[in-house]
Amino acid sequence: MRKYYGPIVLGLAALTVAAPITNATTVLAAVQVAGGATENVVAADTAASSNEITSCRGEITDFQKTLNDYNGTTPSVTATQKNIIDLLASIDGKKSIKESDITVWNNKLISDQNAVKTVKPMEYTVSIKLTSDNTIKKLTLKNIPVEPNNITTNIDVSKIEKDLTGTLTLNNGEFTSTSTDFTIKDGTDTTTDDNIEFIDKTNRIISAMNRIESSESAGLAEKLGEAVKGAKDKATTAEQLETIHSNTNKTIADDITEININTYPCYIPKVNNKTIYARTAYDNEEIALTFKDEKLTTAEIVDSTTHEIIPTNTRIAVWDSKDAIGNPIVNTNKPISKPANTNNYQPAKKPVAKPTHTKTIKENHMVFYATPDNNLNLYTEDGEIITNRALGANTSWLADKLMDLDGLNYVRVATDEWARLADGLEINNQIGVITTKNDSALFTADGTRITNRALGKNTAWRTDMSATINGQTMYRVATNEWINAVDLK
Repeated sequence: MRKYYGPIVLGLAALTVAAPITNATTVLAAVQVAGGATENVVAADTAASSNEITSCRGEITDFQKTLNDYNGTTPSVTATQKNIIDLLASIDGKKSIKESDITVWNNKLISDQNAVKTVKPMEYTVSIKLTSDNTIKKLTLKNIPVEPNNITTNIDVSKIEKDLTGTLTLNNGEFTSTSTDFTIKDGTDTTTDDNIEFIDKTNRIISAMNRIESSESAGLAEKLGEAVKGAKDKATTAEQLETIHSNTNKTIADDITEININTYPCYIPKVNNKTIYARTAYDNEEIALTFKDEKLTTAEIVDSTTHEIIPTNTRIAVWDSKDAIGNPIVNTNKPISKPANTNNYQPAKKPVAKPTHTKTIKENHMVFYATPDNNLNLYTEDGEIITNRALGANTSWLADKLMDLDGLNYVRVATDEWARLADGLEINNQIGVITTKNDSALFTADGTRITNRALGKNTAWRTDMSATINGQTMYRVATNEWINAVDLK
């Protein structure tokens, strides 16, 4: 097994090959060779190669671009931008560059990166009212730097709308504006997850009401349609939106019920001592549902024009609640013709009720890391696999919620996209330098020991993240190589 000691002076890009760091001008490098012997070589402070200089400068300019791409600034970002300008000037102004210079500059870069590690790029949606005609517009602000306990200033609105001028300031979640082109709208954002879910559910109920032939369903569809219109209106205030939600939820509770037809929950208006007709997938057939004394008494297939019971091979089982529990009402329509194989002909059976999930969700902001081995599956909130999307291997994602679903933990990485926590790692972004105190074993992200590589005693290594793996705190020193914290000074 080969042990790595150094010195190899590379930039941050060398994380993929576990590049070590040395701060000494002259170091002792040791390599274990065949037979167990150790060869020691004294390395002088030689001139840096052009590749080393280019790599070092490239990493610094890449970091500078990351800072400059922010829309806005914070105190830490402003100070770090100035440091990077000074650092590049010192590189460009030095005629003879040694390997020790590269080390110093790399360490300064690490220090600057650590200075802004608490700054997170965020996305916001802000509604504004134009001064010119009082119309409402929605601005999507991307890559806004947010630093804990500090104000974000100089958010340039022209980067979002080229015809607008002025800047925004973000302080404790509230935006203010210096622009004369618009004012921040006094209202609320109607594109929140809660409101989108409200609109989606209400639209589904409207669609169901439109399939029912009754005066009640027509009136409900119109009333709910007005609620959706108001919920989508950008001029709706927070108070108005709350009233729309409250009134609509009351209407749904008081005037609409859910029944179950062949295991599918369906919305219908609440009626009593009356028959209502629901359209089916067949143009000539409807389902006649008769209620008496607030109970569903019959469910038959009828002609869509005459409402007469007709012969049909369609079989239905209807429960008077959204859950398939208890004995259903089944239709008694005579079949058009009995199937030739009578052994295969069965009336509708009570379906097995869908499993009830045990679910708890709580706020939990974290960074989730998809390990390098494979792309990770994504799931809905009900635990169903999303087939057209996945998390790429070796990628990090901001998560905001933790869900316990039937004993398995999931983290939310998008509106209705969840990853299983056990499929990846909860990490801390932690750029810095660590030093071994012993000859140290390496492990993969799943805790498997690497048998053909190790880190030498008293050597320094760059790390970019830490995580708890198999109950142990570990630091990453390469793409899929981690060292246990107990082996560090």
